[in-house]
Amino acid sequence: MERFALIAEIALIVINKDNYEVQMNKVLKMIGEYFQVSRTYIFIDNDENTVTRNMFEWCDKGILSQIDNLQEVKYESIPSWINLLLTDGNVCAADINELPNDIVAILEPQGVRSVIAYPILIGQKMKGFIGFDECKSPRTWNETTQKLLEIISLIIGSAYEKNTFLNVLRIGEHDLIILLRAHDLEHGSGISKLVKSYLMRDGQRLLVIA
Repeated sequence: MERFALIAEIALIVINKDNYEVQMNKVLKMIGEYFQVSRTYIFIDNDENTVTRNMFEWCDKGILSQIDNLQEVKYESIPSWINLLLTDGNVCAADINELPNDIVAILEPQGVRSVIAYPILIGQKMKGFIGFDECKSPRTWNETTQKLLEIISLIIGSAYEKNTFLNVLRIGEHDLIILLRAHDLEHGSGISKLVKSYLMRDGQRLLVIA
């Protein structure tokens, strides 16, 4: 698959009607196999950018999963990681021993030999990061790989923003229907059915009103 076809495939995945979790797992598997890396992952930060969590992961055959070990990771324990993402725009090393000691301390127990990661941005704010681990042997990340991963990080950021927006809409519409049903019970009207019919009449809607 050519690199432009890869980007097109990823874009198609994130705009289809699969839920967000399915989309992200498909993307990680696709890029993991395309780049032939040991592990691909997406981390999402809390609102204050003080804690990050491994939300999605794909591992090649024979590579141990780390997702369960990387929940609630405090950036204060790896300050160099977030500093590199924010100041240099990535973390990139053919040999992890080239990186600051706090990063080596968390990557070495995972069997990581080489690493590359890019921030996931929502506007100008970092919301997490996407990265590759190579555990089998040291690997130099060429310019093409770096550029493609940067583009993919932008697509993932857009998908995350869309998912967040849709979740807000779902919650808002759900609460609206509850309030209108309560109004019907009190006043004996059928306004909730009328509004629900209006909300659902567009066949292109992605939202589901329970």
